[in-house]
Amino acid sequence: SNSYDAGTIEKYLKESQQGKVRGLPIGDASCPKDVTLKEGVTFRCTLQIAGEPAPYTVTLTNVDADKIHISLEPAKALIATAAVADLVRSGLQPRYRDAAKINCGDKQLIVADPGTKIGCIVKVGSDQVQAVARVENKDGKVVLVKN
Repeated sequence: SNSYDAGTIEKYLKESQQGKVRGLPIGDASCPKDVTLKEGVTFRCTLQIAGEPAPYTVTLTNVDADKIHISLEPAKALIATAAVADLVRSGLQPRYRDAAKINCGDKQLIVADPGTKIGCIVKVGSDQVQAVARVENKDGKVVLVKN
C-alpha cells in the first residue's frame, strides 16, 4: 500500500530542478502534508530558487504500482533576470551593446504569468532609457516589446 510522503516529493522536486533555471541556486521545497493518495492527484508545491518562491504543479500517477510516477512543471514562468538583460542587450544597436549597463531588477529570478511585462533600465553613458520585455508563455519565453 503506497502512501503519500511529502518529504519524498520535496526531495524529488529539489533534485530534479538542479541547474534548470540558468544555474540559479536551488533551496528548500515544500509540499502539502495532507494529500490523499489517489490516481492523478494534483497539488501545488513551492521550490525556493535564488531565494524566490517558485510554484510547481505536481501530479502523481501509477499510484497503485510499485513506483509512483511524479510529473511536475512550473505553475508560472521562471525566468533568470540575467536572461532578460541578455535579451535586452541583444536588441541594442551593436555600437551600444558593450557599453550598456542593463538593470532588470534586484532579484535573480522572475516568477511571472504569461503577459507580464518586465521593465529594464538601459544606461549608456549619461543616457538612460527603459526597455520592456513581455513573458510569452509558461515555459519562460520572453520577447522585447517595441516602443
